[in-house]
Amino acid sequence: MDSTYRNPELRDCIESYVRAAIDLIAEGKGTKYPYDDWSAAPEFPFIFSKTELKELPAYRHCLESLQADEIIIHQLNNMVGINSRRSRTSDVEGLMVRLPHLGVYRNRIRFNEEHFETEYAAFESAFYEDSFVYEAIAPLQGPVFAESIKLESEVEICRLNQFDLSPLTKNDMDEDSIIFGNALWAIKTQYRIPKVIGDEVPIETDKTKEDESRRDQANDVLDRVLACLRLLGVPNAYPQVLLHRTKSWLFHDVREYSTRHRPSTQFSWELDADFTRTCTEFWAKLQSQIVQRHHLIIQAIKRFNYAHERHDWEDKIVDLLIAAEAIFLSQSGGSGELSYRLKLNAAMFLASDARSRKQVFDDMDRAYSLRSKIVHGADYTEIKKEIEKKEAVGLGEEYKFDQFIFRIQGYIQTAIHRMIDIASTTSKGDMLVKWNSLILGNPEDQSDAPEVNVGEHNR
Repeated sequence: MDSTYRNPELRDCIESYVRAAIDLIAEGKGTKYPYDDWSAAPEFPFIFSKTELKELPAYRHCLESLQADEIIIHQLNNMVGINSRRSRTSDVEGLMVRLPHLGVYRNRIRFNEEHFETEYAAFESAFYEDSFVYEAIAPLQGPVFAESIKLESEVEICRLNQFDLSPLTKNDMDEDSIIFGNALWAIKTQYRIPKVIGDEVPIETDKTKEDESRRDQANDVLDRVLACLRLLGVPNAYPQVLLHRTKSWLFHDVREYSTRHRPSTQFSWELDADFTRTCTEFWAKLQSQIVQRHHLIIQAIKRFNYAHERHDWEDKIVDLLIAAEAIFLSQSGGSGELSYRLKLNAAMFLASDARSRKQVFDDMDRAYSLRSKIVHGADYTEIKKEIEKKEAVGLGEEYKFDQFIFRIQGYIQTAIHRMIDIASTTSKGDMLVKWNSLILGNPEDQSDAPEVNVGEHNR
């Protein structure tokens, strides 16, 4: 007996029973009902005949072992779930009908050892642990990764399988979800919500709020991974939905959260194997305490992320300029008009030669003027025409204004990267950039972070 099991004797009884039940069907001596009749076990594509299972000697031994386990028997034919939602579980005989599926993989009627071990671990987790594991999933239709990317122990970017979207296909859980010929990828994370047993336990408002807070934290993790991808130049990282669900034998809960934006067009973008290392290293830097304590960086990332999801260019430019203010004005002392300090700081921070600095200065000047008219409800027609007039034709005449927006977005992306680099390497306290020294031309008085030129982080 393996001492790692919570109840090794029960585990052995269940395996013997599962093997016997599968052999019964394989030998043609039992009845396997089609899924038209699966109401007793809705998560499986078929059910076994209860009458014929009861005739197996292993059935009786397994039933007696289950009935002797007080923890399991207490959670059968009872209300089980979380504080805000519970459902009645099956009785012990209903559980006995479901158990043979522990050994059935991909609907093949033969015992699968590896599948059994995986599913039995899930079975034990459902009954013996005092909380339910929820998985939060953000399916991505755009990026195609070379391999799974493990960012943290419970945070990863991996292929989306059919079971992620529909528990009814659990036996095909290694089958990828496919769209337009490509496997779908998703950001995943996990969290736990305490288990509640019994219909006499009242619903408590405070505990419900705590559960909602855990879900919000999971959504925040998904959001931060999206920001990480976008900062690394993956422009099509848009989730279609945020899906939260349990994978428990006892309690099934599925919740959907809408996303802020769905782009009008979808396109596939293949990322090479080097991206895995780049993403992992950047995520670790992004999540480090030394970076996280700088609120200006976090605020800039938040607004940069929002700008990617805005339907309207007005909202996009407002978010980008809020990010710019967080970077270029939060630690900027001295006197002078805010708009002038912002564009001067941006020019000196982002560019290293006179021509490039003038380009950044002029762009930020027009962007700030446009932002001011938008937020104050003023007519911005003339400033928009001025921007389009000065914009060189690149993407095409009809996209001249879009080019301007993209360039401002590139400035913010580069500035965030450089601020993260400085925060990760400097030992000069909370002040990341000494703006006055930068403007006066004293680079030695700055952090020793590497020079980052405009566009370096644009893909």
